[in-house]
Amino acid sequence: RLGSANKSDRGYALYTGDRPAYRKARPSGLRRGMTTEQALVAMFANGIEHLRGNDECVLARADVEGVHQMRVAVRRLRAVLSLFRSALPSDQRAAFNDELRWLINELGPARDWDVFGAEVAGPVLAAMQDDPDLRLLSDEAKRLTDAAYARAHAAIRDRRYTELLLKLGAWVVGSGWRQAGGGPDLDRPIEQVAAELFGRRHKKLMKRGAHFKRMETEERHELRIQVKKQRYTTQVLGSLFKGKGVGRYQDALADLQDGLGAMNDVTVARRLLGEITDAARGRNVGRLRFAAGAVVGWHAHVGGVHEKGLVRRWKRFAAQSPFWT
Repeated sequence: RLGSANKSDRGYALYTGDRPAYRKARPSGLRRGMTTEQALVAMFANGIEHLRGNDECVLARADVEGVHQMRVAVRRLRAVLSLFRSALPSDQRAAFNDELRWLINELGPARDWDVFGAEVAGPVLAAMQDDPDLRLLSDEAKRLTDAAYARAHAAIRDRRYTELLLKLGAWVVGSGWRQAGGGPDLDRPIEQVAAELFGRRHKKLMKRGAHFKRMETEERHELRIQVKKQRYTTQVLGSLFKGKGVGRYQDALADLQDGLGAMNDVTVARRLLGEITDAARGRNVGRLRFAAGAVVGWHAHVGGVHEKGLVRRWKRFAAQSPFWT
């Protein structure tokens, strides 16, 4: 495995017994006047650093934020591959995207169970601490969380993960996209390409959410994915633009994503509760089904309360002026 800590950090950790901390992404250092190729190198290097900086935290299970930050790093790397598809050879882009998809899928269950324990089952357990059926449900969830982390640990320790880091790093340092010719955008100023990307993605997002009030659950899920992609785009490229509009747009996106994410957490919770009850045996089946029903009922009520707020969040985002024009 590739280590991310230097010798002094490792020495202090051995002396103090501190567990590895999670790391958020640092600013990628983009600036106006860079070519798109220079910006690509900076964004990929930043994503690789973010990814590597959290794998020790996940292996140590030092903080649930570790696996979340690893998934954010993977999503950002995939976002760059998607955003600049016209500048990157399709076969290279597809190969790295496949490996990153493998990694995020291996990390996904651990994150899902973390969210389930903290944000789905947690509030219900806090309100009904003495319920033995809910405590049984919590114990089963912890067992499945451990299994999910074992899967994430296996992926990080797998040679495939190390090869992904090495190959992606070599591709970036060596501008491997030039070997296949690359696209015409590579030599253009990054701010021009970014403005075009923002315009296309925003238009697509507005079209998808045009009938927000009447959208079904699956449609809301698809919209959430588009919102998440646009938010990553803004986090990666927003620093190229000046003015308060960037911050307002990003805040509105984050607020909308949080609202849609809360609704999606309930959908994921139903699936995870199904895993718990499907695996139950004997007299525990009825008890776990009762507890699962209590959790779903709790969040169904909360979801109804959130619905009006969700519509308001969409309207706030839809009213934002394009900061990139």
